[in-house]
Amino acid sequence: MWYEGDPNDENEDVTQYTKTITYGEGEDAFSVTIGTKWEQDFSIATGLMLTEERLSAIGLDPSSYSSGVYSGNGVTYYVLEDGHDYRISEPEIGYEYDFSAPTYHPMLVDGELKNVLFTKNNDGSVTIIKIEDLVIDSDGKSALNVVNTLRGYIHLDKIVVGKDGNIVPSDGTEFAYRIELANNNAPFTVAGDHVPWFGVNLLFYHDENGNYYQAEPDGKDIIQGENGEQIIIGKIKLTDANGNVFSGTCEGEFLETAGPVLVTYNAGDQQNNIIWLYGNQMEHDSDSYVYADLTIKQGQTLSIANVPVGTTYTIKEQQKKGYELIDIVKEIRLNEETSPISADHEAGINLQDGTITASIVPNMDNHIVYKNKCVSVDITIQKIDEKGESLEGAVFQLVAVNSDGHGEVDVEGIEGLETVTIPDGNSGGTKAVENAFTSSTEVHTLSNLPDGTYRLREVYVPDGYINTLPYIEFKLENRAMTVVTTSEKLVFTPGSGNALALLKITNTPGMALPSTGGQGTNMFYLLGLLLVTVSGTGFAMTKRRGKAA
Repeated sequence: MWYEGDPNDENEDVTQYTKTITYGEGEDAFSVTIGTKWEQDFSIATGLMLTEERLSAIGLDPSSYSSGVYSGNGVTYYVLEDGHDYRISEPEIGYEYDFSAPTYHPMLVDGELKNVLFTKNNDGSVTIIKIEDLVIDSDGKSALNVVNTLRGYIHLDKIVVGKDGNIVPSDGTEFAYRIELANNNAPFTVAGDHVPWFGVNLLFYHDENGNYYQAEPDGKDIIQGENGEQIIIGKIKLTDANGNVFSGTCEGEFLETAGPVLVTYNAGDQQNNIIWLYGNQMEHDSDSYVYADLTIKQGQTLSIANVPVGTTYTIKEQQKKGYELIDIVKEIRLNEETSPISADHEAGINLQDGTITASIVPNMDNHIVYKNKCVSVDITIQKIDEKGESLEGAVFQLVAVNSDGHGEVDVEGIEGLETVTIPDGNSGGTKAVENAFTSSTEVHTLSNLPDGTYRLREVYVPDGYINTLPYIEFKLENRAMTVVTTSEKLVFTPGSGNALALLKITNTPGMALPSTGGQGTNMFYLLGLLLVTVSGTGFAMTKRRGKAA
């Protein structure tokens, strides 16, 4: 707990209410300053407990008193005066703190002050749980220690590296995580605020559109209602994901709540923006277990706030197509700016399963770093004629097969593709084809293809050749290529060592179809026009015959 001093006394030395505690030894040692304003002196009554030897020495009858054997030393003790159990509570403790105070039962045990914990049984016997020495200072006082521990943070960073091991720019890819917190002390009560919160880049609220914010109370106004009643209008400082800060209001005082809360704020020329604000609390399964399913992008930090002492956390990254998990690092930090106090690369980490399991370190940043590597393949494609020689001028377009195995989607981030202009057989003009390449006398290389299924379409055939394949389908899995389409026109050589996989595509000599360009298209246009004309004439004659009948 912290005491900030008397606001009316600028000269007050607040250091008199603080002390510094050092934890650990050597290079791992660190210090924390705590407040001592609430260290108070008071007197409490003691009980009286004697051994049988002492009882007999002063002439008392052992059968007149309750007794029990303490397992710690095998000695039988008799309770003459019960005294009282004392326990300090702190009902207004903030949810971000865990409170701990030992049960305190001062007893004079054969004339020595001890801390004794015992219970009386229905048969008159006593069960002695513990007998501990009390540390007495020079003034004859003992200490009852009460500890407030700031709950721990979990921060998770996402890093993605390329083939060379260097961090690559974020492309907006989202990585999904399941985070589970378990605590046998059942601290996750539904009624209170003891269910931990989560946020992205320390933004712990979101609106109905999924945009993240940080929201902090900023005072309140009290206005008169229509019937003379007092209405509280809460003031809020709202920070969005871009760091823009807005002043907002809500009805009632704004407290840290899961919401929803209706918030009104102004942003530049946009007045009276209204959003529903929700707090990002984890899902409550029981008082001993909470969880959350979350996604973040590279460069973002996922934060879990107010994790109680004694909590075990498990984080699992869902496998992402095109990425390989190569490292999970666990660090314990004093704060974001300091160097790690300790780092553990192995304990509780399972790279195969993408999980880490560990116990929360209170009052610390429990920092986790997930590092992924882009998994991609380079392949080569060669267009050849019937003699096996390179054939120039063919245009191929690459598409990816959707997860349903049927639909097609555009590819992204693949090197060796560009936008190519080809003749448009329908309009007689030209059209642009994206994600395409033109064959040449060289073998063509496509780089950075992630695992998946692809289709290669020949959208333009060189003059004097025809294409007999609607598309060529191939798969990339675990950095290996297999060709799904079977044809005598295809020759596939798998990659080996430093040699890339090579796909040779043979074209058959002949007259190209109109849709694929090449010579002879005018003849097909005339033939098509003639067929349409004949069909139209026949249809008209049929209609007239129908009317005549």
